[in-house]
Amino acid sequence: MENTELTVKEAINKYLEEANIKPVTLDMNRGSSNSESFKKINNIKIKDLDQATLRAWVDTLVERGFSAHTIKNYFGIVKKAVKFSCDLLIDCKLPTREPTRIHNTTLTENLLTQILLCCDEVTMKGVLLSYYANANNHEVCSLTYKDVFYDTNAICLYSNVKLENGTWNYYENGPQDQTIRFALIPQNVMEFIGRGEPNQKVVPLDYKYLGTKFGTACRKNNIDYYFKKLKTAALYKRINVNPLGIIENQHLFAFGENKDLNVIDCINKFIEKGGRNDYKASYTIEIAYKVLSDKTLGELSKEVLEKWTEDLCKNYAHATIIKYFYLLDDALLDVSNGKFHMQKWHLDITSKKVKKIKIKNKEVLFDKEAVRRLFDYALPELKKALLLSGYGGFGLSELTQIKVKDIDRERLCVSYGKKVPL
Repeated sequence: MENTELTVKEAINKYLEEANIKPVTLDMNRGSSNSESFKKINNIKIKDLDQATLRAWVDTLVERGFSAHTIKNYFGIVKKAVKFSCDLLIDCKLPTREPTRIHNTTLTENLLTQILLCCDEVTMKGVLLSYYANANNHEVCSLTYKDVFYDTNAICLYSNVKLENGTWNYYENGPQDQTIRFALIPQNVMEFIGRGEPNQKVVPLDYKYLGTKFGTACRKNNIDYYFKKLKTAALYKRINVNPLGIIENQHLFAFGENKDLNVIDCINKFIEKGGRNDYKASYTIEIAYKVLSDKTLGELSKEVLEKWTEDLCKNYAHATIIKYFYLLDDALLDVSNGKFHMQKWHLDITSKKVKKIKIKNKEVLFDKEAVRRLFDYALPELKKALLLSGYGGFGLSELTQIKVKDIDRERLCVSYGKKVPL
């Protein structure tokens, strides 16, 4: 019984490192055991774990507002760790668990559409695979493109895993072939999944992150649903949605009562209420969004935004394009409650502005109209700098050092190192 000298923390660590625990359970147990909830009991030795000690720990969890379900899970980790490390059984009276909550939400075409609108593109793939392939979150997150068969609209799923040298592996061949199954999915879902490298993951997300993103999408729509329910939702009655059609027409679904709001007004309201407010002075809204000035939110189709990005890429450098693109993206996400994602349309935001190359001893041509537009919207200080540079040939470092006393208004020249007529 020398193992009874171990502390609870040491017993838990031994259990997590040496016991044959499935990846999901192992991950959850490790996260729970490292929380503040175990601090009161971590340094107590196994031999000192009596009913009073355990009950005092459970009472502190109750006082902190943990549910009976969570307390039972926490106690279960300690109980299994002590059994594994010392072959001892411990017990304690736990709070009564509440009756299982019944979720009566039935997934309909409208609800699934609203959820998919609130998901980014990668999460959207995970949701569709879970629903149409009856796949759990681990199967979705382990699926690679080599398991996708485009000729038959089927994907291959591996339901079982095996622990080898401390690593859990999914198997394709061998005795576990009986756990392999094929799932047929609709053609439009297959097209949305797309193609990739054989070993590239279709949904490159952690299973917990995928569940969290799905939960966020449900909460935004006041839908009482869980990701784990998706895998069985389509077993008896499957609803069909077209993900490509949802993305193509997201502007018609997303804005609701705000569909008649002008795009420029939407951006200004977003900035005023704090969105990207630090950069407010650097935004020239009327110029950058001139193509969209007469458009309402309900008219923001892919074709309209393609014309805007084309104009943006023609006149601005890459950094500026990114700034204006994501300002609009954030504003539209905000006004649509997370339903309108510009990134789903894969718009081209690569700068096509022609760079001017300065050639020594040769006259450099410039666009007069572009300079005139620049003067119309430039601040007074910038106008002065442009005039001094253009007519006096001053460099940037010289411009910042010229003083008022260096300017001779009678002779119309600037005396800075040399007399330069203007």
